[in-house]
Amino acid sequence: MSQQPPDQRPGGQSWNPPPGGQPPQGYYPPPPQQPPYGQPPQGFQQPPQQRPTQEWQQPPGPPFAPQQPPMRRERITHTYKNMAMYNREMSLMTNSGWRVEHLQPAGKKVIVTWYRDVPNIPGQAPVTPQKKGGLPAIAIVGIVIGALFLFGIIAAAIGGGSKATATATPGNVAAQSVATGNTQSSLSGQPTVGKPTATEKPAATPIPSVGQAVSLKNWDVTVVTVEKPGPMLQTSSGGNKKTAIGQWIVLAVDLKNTGKENFGLNDFDFVLKDANGASIKVKNDLGFESGYNSYRGGLAYNTQIPPGSTVHAFIAFDVGPDANGMKLEFQGNKQLIGLGF
Repeated sequence: MSQQPPDQRPGGQSWNPPPGGQPPQGYYPPPPQQPPYGQPPQGFQQPPQQRPTQEWQQPPGPPFAPQQPPMRRERITHTYKNMAMYNREMSLMTNSGWRVEHLQPAGKKVIVTWYRDVPNIPGQAPVTPQKKGGLPAIAIVGIVIGALFLFGIIAAAIGGGSKATATATPGNVAAQSVATGNTQSSLSGQPTVGKPTATEKPAATPIPSVGQAVSLKNWDVTVVTVEKPGPMLQTSSGGNKKTAIGQWIVLAVDLKNTGKENFGLNDFDFVLKDANGASIKVKNDLGFESGYNSYRGGLAYNTQIPPGSTVHAFIAFDVGPDANGMKLEFQGNKQLIGLGF
């Protein structure tokens, strides 16, 4: 058994208790020591804390993000005659930020609801892109040929019905003369052979030419100049060039919106017609989406033109080296504009 350490009593005396014995009378054990983390002694004062004299600096990290403006959702609904027309316009709509919200087939037609989210700026009206219009080139050529064929039938019918139909009787010499195409002189009594009257064709309507403004549906169109740069065309300020299969024809066109709402323009609005009635479309890589117009100082892509405003555009076509009788057709209108070659 281990012995308890001796207790130090006042006066320098120590008492060693015998094993299993009791302390003598009047013995008091020493008070327990205060723990190291106890209460501070009475009268102790905590020294005041020193604040840093250095100014506060923002911790490293990304700057505070600016507050984003509230957004609003625009919706438009287009009805397409068939799925091919929808596929043709889909790239233009998606490049403009529109997405398909609902697509519903209706027989051969397709009804599509488009949407896009734009900043909700007070006072800014929603912008609706112009739906691509006009008929395909083959349909336009067929309509023109059919109209000419019908005009020929009507002209032939008018010419055949202009002959006299009076009934000749023995006592009606004048009627007989008219019916046979002969007239009788009142002086000599001898018949004179008369020539049948030819049917006069109506005068052809003159075609507007370069420099003349043409008023069409919602637009006044003026071909200002016709450029023939040949087989090589510079397409940017950096000197980029494109080579034509035949030769380049560039039209500088002024267009004024005479309608009652905003309208846009696209490549399908402009078609060239040659002397044989063939259609030539705008070169795809030089259309409104290519940036060629912006390089020439013309209309930027996907621009909405408000009513009463005039814009300038440069339209490039790749035509054959022997092309002649060229005319400009705008948005499928029957009124063409002659280009002078």
